[in-house]
Amino acid sequence: MKKTFFVNSCLLAGVMVFIVMLTGADVSLYVDIPSIVILIVPAFLVLSSSFSIAEIGRAFAAPFDMNPAVTDLKKSEEFFKAFRRTLWVMGLVAFIMGNIAMFKVMAEDQYFQGFSVAILAILYALMADIILINPYLLGIRKRLAEQE
Repeated sequence: MKKTFFVNSCLLAGVMVFIVMLTGADVSLYVDIPSIVILIVPAFLVLSSSFSIAEIGRAFAAPFDMNPAVTDLKKSEEFFKAFRRTLWVMGLVAFIMGNIAMFKVMAEDQYFQGFSVAILAILYALMADIILINPYLLGIRKRLAEQE
């Protein structure tokens, strides 16, 4: 990976902020600390169940090494695949939790009460995936990468 990765990432973030400003929206509408915490903390907990802190650091560093070991790159790849999946699943979990809370407020109508129950099934499936299945698969993939 090129060292310009960080510069390009900052430029991309700047372009995104500029686009928001062009629409006339307030940038602060898009900054919500609880939403960030809901994504990052569970992702860290899931990943730290299979990767040590040193391995997480190595996953971030390996793509920038001049001559990285193949096993380091494979572990890094597995780490980032799991990280991506965990972030998306936790984003969906947060979305569903917000909808459940919203429908609970509107629960005087039987339709919304039933919809909340239906959404809970999806929430439980996502939580089982992220809490049970994802760590097992991550551990298996990591051990396979170590043995190659």
